[in-house]
Amino acid sequence: MFSNFDKDFEAAGKCLHIYADSCFHPNKDDPFHKWSTKHPKFPSSCLPPSKPAPQPEKPAPKPAPQPAKPAPSKPTEIDITVDISKQKPAAPAPKPPAPAPAPAPKPKAPDANPCHCCPFPPPEVPSGCKEVHYHYHYDCHPHSTPAPKPVPKPEPKPEPKPPAKKAYRIFPAFKAIDNPSKIPENSDWIPESKLHSSDKLWQVHVFLPSLKNSDIEKNHLLVDLLNDCEVLLVHGNAYYHSHCGPFQPHSHHCDCNLVVQMPFSKHFSVPKNTKLDSITVSFHSEVLVVSIPKC
Repeated sequence: MFSNFDKDFEAAGKCLHIYADSCFHPNKDDPFHKWSTKHPKFPSSCLPPSKPAPQPEKPAPKPAPQPAKPAPSKPTEIDITVDISKQKPAAPAPKPPAPAPAPAPKPKAPDANPCHCCPFPPPEVPSGCKEVHYHYHYDCHPHSTPAPKPVPKPEPKPEPKPPAKKAYRIFPAFKAIDNPSKIPENSDWIPESKLHSSDKLWQVHVFLPSLKNSDIEKNHLLVDLLNDCEVLLVHGNAYYHSHCGPFQPHSHHCDCNLVVQMPFSKHFSVPKNTKLDSITVSFHSEVLVVSIPKC
């Protein structure tokens, strides 16, 4: 049983406990085959582990020879011996002072012209706004009320032109004509004329010696109502007699040849209380008569 003690003891790791279990409990099914905590302890049963055999040291490789460097000058060495047991413990190092708090940013003074759109400015954070707003040309202040757009002035409407005044030619034939922009002034030479006015009639007589019916057919004598029938205009070509007397109420006959044909124009103001729809014009015995009854 103990013939191979050295070999079995070496296999048990030089532990008497394991060696005894392998000798007295060789069956592997035996609960005491292997060492467990329930096994009773044997005093001084385990020997200290044997030291491993020393191995021969390999010679270290020799370093390659380097060129000799000049030896630096050695500082003077001073040996100081300090007895730590008698020395008082060093005071703890003072703590560094706490950093001063950063000063609060001063509020920016309101700019007189808060809009700086050209050129584009860097992003700004408006006061009271948690979000960053990038201020660009078309949206400079999203939190401010936009300036009202100027109301375009309405274009002045062209003044309506006054309606054109009516004008009529009543002699030698009745027809509508264009009203002149300016009433012709009285000519330098005017045939003799007479104005008669009563409660019932307004009448104009114009004496035209040597004027014949053939001249009337040639439009040498015209009578017009102008400015909405407010002005009566008599004009044309008549014969000037340098030796004839003043206007006569009856027919006038002159056989002299000292006459000159001259243009003329003469206008009269028509009263407002007249009946223009009953106007009459006649030419007899070298006398033109225009009659308008009154209201």
